[in-house]
Amino acid sequence: MKEENDDFFGDGSSADEPPPNTRCGARQIALRALYSEMSNSDSSLKAVQVLCSEYKSSSSVENFAKLIVNNVDRHINEVDALIKKKSTQWSPERIARIDRIILRISIVELLYIDDVPARVAIDEAVTLAREYSTAKSYAFVNGILDAIAKSKKIDLKPRD
Repeated sequence: MKEENDDFFGDGSSADEPPPNTRCGARQIALRALYSEMSNSDSSLKAVQVLCSEYKSSSSVENFAKLIVNNVDRHINEVDALIKKKSTQWSPERIARIDRIILRISIVELLYIDDVPARVAIDEAVTLAREYSTAKSYAFVNGILDAIAKSKKIDLKPRD
């Protein structure tokens, strides 16, 4: 039986439930690790290692989660500047913490991780926002990412 206090993101899920052993799961691990770092000043890379160990994630999931976290850490100033520039109606401080992290993850996938198609990065961010944030956050996340992709001339057409 799940304890009442075990509601990691306030969505009814348990922090003990392992994410899928896929890149989608790696994004969830990266999200949790970056959230932990933002909330508690914990090392996000260490959090990835701990979470992957707890969830018995594959090495490919752990490596992809680490790749995301490392790129967010390495490019945070540029990424946050893009978020600020494209969120004209919102100051970065007003953007929900979870939404900022989701945006950061997707932006690093769009700009710094070559083997992730742009449409996949955006769709995954929308899915994370639907699962972990408020009812309207997914539209906000989608709008910001679409604006960034267009400004960077990133092809959003699906690959054949």
